[in-house]
Amino acid sequence: GWPAYPGSNGIRSSVCQKKLGCGSKNLASLGVCKAFCPGRKRFWQKCGKNGSSGKGSRICNPVPAHAVEKAGKGLIKVTDMAVAAIAKYAGKK
Repeated sequence: GWPAYPGSNGIRSSVCQKKLGCGSKNLASLGVCKAFCPGRKRFWQKCGKNGSSGKGSRICNPVPAHAVEKAGKGLIKVTDMAVAAIAKYAGKK
């Protein structure tokens, strides 16, 4: 299924960052969010509510779009885990 259009407010980068809890747990996730959220915003601006720009653009394919929505959430989790691991490792030396 096509991911639900977040609404004109929901595509805002700041809303995306807040939703993902960017930088709230650790600052490293902020960088990931700052890369992910504007990209996501551009995607929705380009592809519109139904996920197709009408030009048959590959970027608007619902499959990668759905993956991107899920990956965004997963990305932050992974970043948090990686930073925790690095901090732990650095503390050992």
